[in-house]
Amino acid sequence: DPVELGSKLDKLERQLRGEPGVTALVRTFDETQREPLWRLRESGLPLLMGLPGDRKPVTFVEDTAVSPEKLPGFVAAFEQIMTEHGTHGAIYGHASVGCLHIRPVLDLHQHSDVQTMRKISTAVTELVMQYEDGSMPASAWNEATLAVVAGWYAKNLPAEQAKTRYEHSYHRNRRRLSNRLDAASVDTKAIEALDAVWESLLTRRLGAG
Repeated sequence: DPVELGSKLDKLERQLRGEPGVTALVRTFDETQREPLWRLRESGLPLLMGLPGDRKPVTFVEDTAVSPEKLPGFVAAFEQIMTEHGTHGAIYGHASVGCLHIRPVLDLHQHSDVQTMRKISTAVTELVMQYEDGSMPASAWNEATLAVVAGWYAKNLPAEQAKTRYEHSYHRNRRRLSNRLDAASVDTKAIEALDAVWESLLTRRLGAG
């Protein structure tokens, strides 16, 4: 029903106008106009990779996530990290769930930019940890990342709070893996092995502090 659809669009526009980051709204009922809008994201990446010069958007910050209402502050802090390291970046994301794909512009043929990538990675990990509900993808959880997280916990949280916060996150993630909505069978040995590494690192860092 075009009338009902128009009414819903009116309501959505009223909700979105004035929200942080909303610069324009495009309304269309025409399929030929909609198609280019759907394809905009696909077209963006090749254009980014075609930037002149040796510096290109580099994929190493994937699926960092915070609650959607905290996203404006998170993005501002991330942009500040990139500025402090002499670069900028492209930001894609799923704003409705606060999940971002951020590609800082670097030249990985240069040793200095490889070092910059590592520094940004560490800074972003610490930024995510500032959010109680912040998360990173499972692929990012290796011993090096856990060492950064353990160091942040030890420096910024009392020992008991650090342990409680991690245990809450660990059991929440294990529960998600064990009770998937699609009823898929998930092997939790990997997260259990990672927990053993984490416990060792956190104990060590808390002891050192």
